[in-house]
Amino acid sequence: MKLLLVEDDFDLAGALSRSLVARGFEVLCCADGKEALAAARRTAFDVITLDLSLPGLDGLEVLRRLRDGGADALCRGAGGL
Repeated sequence: MKLLLVEDDFDLAGALSRSLVARGFEVLCCADGKEALAAARRTAFDVITLDLSLPGLDGLEVLRRLRDGGADALCRGAGGL
């Protein structure tokens, strides 16, 4: 299963990515909204996990643009704690 992980905290992205790969996911990490949009337009992902506070475009704007473009991946927002 292909998963796009969009997280600008390098340490958190690394930990999440390692955990997801260990569980069988194929993970691509992006650190900002513009990079995430470009990746999602190039590759069909099954799941997209978005940080809500991203540099460039925030997670909600990325989600809106993906939905407007017809993306059909399951999208999950990840807000800060």
